[in-house]
Amino acid sequence: MKIFGFLAVVLACVSCTADFLDVKSNKNLVVPNKINDYAALLEETRTMNSASSHVLGLIGADEYFITDGVWQALTARYQKNAYIWAKEVYEGAEVDDWNNAYKRILHANIVLEGLGVPGESDKGEITEWNRVKGMALFHRAFNFYQLAQLFCEPYMEQTAAASQGIPLRLEADITIPTTRASILETYNRIIADLREAASLLPEETENRFIPSKAAAYALLARTLLNMGAYNEALDCADRSLAIRGELADFNELDFEATYTFPSYGENNPEVLFMSYMLNITITNSSRFNADTNLLAMYDHGDLRRQAYFFSNAEQRVLFKGSYTGANTFFTGLAVDEVLLIRAECLAMLGDWLLAREELDRFRKNRYAAEHFMPLQLEGQQRVMDAIINERRKELVLRGTRWEDLRRLNQNATYRHALVRTVNGQTYTLEPNSPRWTWAIPDLVVEISGVEQNVR
Repeated sequence: MKIFGFLAVVLACVSCTADFLDVKSNKNLVVPNKINDYAALLEETRTMNSASSHVLGLIGADEYFITDGVWQALTARYQKNAYIWAKEVYEGAEVDDWNNAYKRILHANIVLEGLGVPGESDKGEITEWNRVKGMALFHRAFNFYQLAQLFCEPYMEQTAAASQGIPLRLEADITIPTTRASILETYNRIIADLREAASLLPEETENRFIPSKAAAYALLARTLLNMGAYNEALDCADRSLAIRGELADFNELDFEATYTFPSYGENNPEVLFMSYMLNITITNSSRFNADTNLLAMYDHGDLRRQAYFFSNAEQRVLFKGSYTGANTFFTGLAVDEVLLIRAECLAMLGDWLLAREELDRFRKNRYAAEHFMPLQLEGQQRVMDAIINERRKELVLRGTRWEDLRRLNQNATYRHALVRTVNGQTYTLEPNSPRWTWAIPDLVVEISGVEQNVR
């Protein structure tokens, strides 16, 4: 069977000519009209699970550095500019973070419109119909979420209703004019899609490339944490962990392996949903250096230093700890993050003793057995400090550091500037600077007329 393909150069974000709408006349393109066709469209991993929209955030965060010579030699101008948080980033280049996300959103909308309301012929397949609809809603929400972390200001309750969000494409018709929703509307849509997805998806899936109820609740917990909705985030974290809450014991890992973890989530109990970012030039292993401040955070007996990093012949510290078990960066959802969300919510809600217990349960699986010692921290602030540190040490190069920095900048205790020095010139990204929000691609603004972000 031919699987439906869709050419979307501007990916549902701009008006298109009538000629573009005539693609169905091409005999090589088949419009799906059965449930298994729609499932196949969403289970095409090269589109739906790879090239996740985390590139700009990963480049801009503080988990690595490159040398002056490497920066000078970069030919990808947007990567060079993003590294120093320049006001003008793209210089006319295509923006994969934007394009890839809206392509996946388009696929999800095609499925949602095609499924419609179950008819008589669907009643015998209602379980599969629910699953496919749940997958489409999950993918749409996941990509709206990724876009919001790059192209919207950080969520702040007092300004969310008036601040510019992203275009919320809810239809497959790409000729509908593009407008930006508010940040509040953006997050409300993400939450609504995920809650409905969670009601439709199976609890777990053997294939981790396919979303599940546990993954939907994990993403809900992450979204609500970013909004400061700690009670709701805690509830969703608990729901996800009730389905899958097992941690990998790092004492059982082979630290001599080229890549520490199994290939693409296989036999890794922590992986809830597999997604990954394609390799980019600036973080290629021939250019990458792990951030020295990050490396200094791993104390004696912390096995993550060995699990995540190794030194090459040039004495550069490289990363080998992706949950993809390959040289691609894992950007999906996993149990370890959900446990840390649970701990943070408990601490923020005042139950720092239980938060500390959760943190110890987590840390016991990350430290050498002979070196593990329960935390003796007292008080909400000290426990919170420990949780924030654990997030940084644990969720390395998953695309979450950028969004963590954005939300923590709203807390006077944790906000700090990012600083990079290149060729003798110092570049600083101050807390709450407008440059924590990336510009919308120039072509999208030019054709659609949507308002550009201030930088």
